[in-house]
Amino acid sequence: MNYTKTANVSSKILTIIVPAYNMEWCLEKNLMTYVSPLLEKKLSVIVLDNSSSDNTFNIAKNFEEKYPAVFKAIKKENNGYGSSVNLGMSLADGKFFRVIDADDCADTDALIKFVEHLSHCYSDVVQTPYSIIDIKTGDSKRINLDTDFEKTQPIIYAEKQAPFPSLHTTTLRTDFYQKHRFTLLENAYYVDEEWSIYPFFNAETICAYDDAVYCYHINNDGQSISVKNKVKNLMHRDRIVKQMMQLYDGSALEPDNARFCFRRIARTVGDHFTTLYILHDDKKEGRRIAKEFLAYVKENHFPFYCAVRKKRFLLSVLNRLHVGIPIYERLKKFFGYKEHSSIC
Repeated sequence: MNYTKTANVSSKILTIIVPAYNMEWCLEKNLMTYVSPLLEKKLSVIVLDNSSSDNTFNIAKNFEEKYPAVFKAIKKENNGYGSSVNLGMSLADGKFFRVIDADDCADTDALIKFVEHLSHCYSDVVQTPYSIIDIKTGDSKRINLDTDFEKTQPIIYAEKQAPFPSLHTTTLRTDFYQKHRFTLLENAYYVDEEWSIYPFFNAETICAYDDAVYCYHINNDGQSISVKNKVKNLMHRDRIVKQMMQLYDGSALEPDNARFCFRRIARTVGDHFTTLYILHDDKKEGRRIAKEFLAYVKENHFPFYCAVRKKRFLLSVLNRLHVGIPIYERLKKFFGYKEHSSIC
C-alpha cells in the first residue's frame, strides 16, 4: 500500500503520531484531547491503524472527517507498533513530532502551552514532564523533570536529567530526524526503548519545558509492560536489547553522545536481567535464559557486560533465593533505588 508523504512545509508546529490496534475502547478519549480551536492551525495528528478487527479505524476516520485540518487516519498492514511509528515519522509535517500511544492521551491545556513553546524552539530534542494515571483508581501523579527549563543545552545535559528521556518525555525536531533517520524494529514490543535512545546517537542540543503533556495510563492488564506480558514477550525484549547494543557498537558517536547512550542501553540490559531473574515465574527457566543472554553479552558486547555484571550477580542471588516481586520492590526502596533515575 502506498502512502502520500506530506512535504514538511506546512505551518504546523507539532505532529502527534498515534499507533493503534484494536483500541476502540480508548481511542476517542485520546483523540478528543487534541481538539481545541487554539491547536487547529498548529497541530497535526496521524492515527495509524494496524489493521484492527474492531472499530478503531472508523473512529479515527470520523475525527478526520470532522476535523480535517488536524487529523489523518491511515489503515495499514499489521507489522506491529514499530512499523506504525516508522511510517508516522516519515509522514510528520510539523516542525516537531512526538508519539502518544492510543491507550494514553494528552493534557490539552499543557499541550497548548507546549505548542507555543515549540514555536520558538530549535533544539534537536525536547523534554517535558508527564503524568501517570491509574485507570482503575483514578489516582494521578506528576513525574517532574530534574533539569533546567526553557534553555537550549548541549546534549550532554540529557545525562543529568531525571527521569531519563523516554517515550513519555521526548519530542523530536522533524528536520533533525530527516537528517539522521533511524528505524524501529517491526513486529516487536518495547520499541519505545529504541525510540528513546536512537535520537541521542546524533542529537547536539536539548531543551526542556515544564508542560506535562503526556498522560500515561497504568494498571491496564493488556499493556506490554505488565509483569505477565513482560515475561510472555521477553524474546521481544531480547531482540530489542541486542539490536541496540549492535547499533551502538557499530556507530561512531561523539563522546558526549556515546557516554549517554552507553549508560541508557546498559540500563536496558540490566532491566532485561531483572525480568529474567525476578519477574519470571519459573525461576529455573528464567535463570537458564539469563545464562544464555549473559554469555551472548559477554562474548559480543563486553563493555556492556562489565557495566551490568554487579547488578546481574545480585539478581542471580535473589533468583536462587526465590525472591519475588513484592520483596524485590521493597529491597529497591530500602537501598534507595529510584525507578526513574538516569543512572544505570
